[in-house]
Amino acid sequence: MDQTPQPQVSKPQISINRKQATVPVTPPVTSSVGSSVDFMTSLFSFIQKNKKIISTFIIIFGAAWLIKLVFFKPAVISVVGVGTLTAKPAKVEMLVTKVDSNPDPVLAIMAAEESITAITAKAKELAGEDVEIQKSFYQVTPSVVTGDILYQVVNVFKITSQDSSKATDLIKGFYASGVTTISGVNFIPEDREKVTQEARKAAIKDAKQQAKNIARASGKRVGRIISIGDDFSKGNSTVSTDGSSNTDSEATLNYVGGVPTEIDISKSMTVTYEIW
Repeated sequence: MDQTPQPQVSKPQISINRKQATVPVTPPVTSSVGSSVDFMTSLFSFIQKNKKIISTFIIIFGAAWLIKLVFFKPAVISVVGVGTLTAKPAKVEMLVTKVDSNPDPVLAIMAAEESITAITAKAKELAGEDVEIQKSFYQVTPSVVTGDILYQVVNVFKITSQDSSKATDLIKGFYASGVTTISGVNFIPEDREKVTQEARKAAIKDAKQQAKNIARASGKRVGRIISIGDDFSKGNSTVSTDGSSNTDSEATLNYVGGVPTEIDISKSMTVTYEIW
């Protein structure tokens, strides 16, 4: 037998590239989202099953609210609360009045103009260049004195010194220069507006407590605020050296060089409440 080797034939290699398809995967629903959906579903189902009961409750509640609104009017009370704070004086203000008289009105006015210049200069001399000078009043009136007609010119100045320790020097100096009267001497704290606002808050708090006490005594409770405002029956919130009725607080008894070491800033507020 012929043992001749047979030639080997190589088979061609065929490669097939299969493109893998990407399938989107939906993320699993979290437990919180699922519970929210379940809750809403349950709530909707509950409402559907109990529509009549819920509707009846809403009607009854609305009717009761209307009856209360129409037939049960709340009582109203007004109380005055007082708030007081302690502060150190930083400024001093006063009213300086100068009256000039002359039978001739022109000469009286000329004398008044000279007085204005003199008072302005004296204020700067005593309190410094930063003194505040406000001319608040000017009046010319004829008056009869011992049978003669005199024309009087009245000038009123509001003098504010940035240094409260100048109070005594100002009063003495103005009187020495010939002013007619000095009044309304008030000591003012550094941040007047802020202190006044804090006193207002304290006054409102005091008013609310008074309203609660009144309502509790009559078996009622305090409702909403109807109105609120400053009570000016006792004046403003600054402190006067003479304790006059222009203020709603009394000056402290501790003085150094004619100036109080501390002042009480007091504010009165009128608050009107509903009570049920």
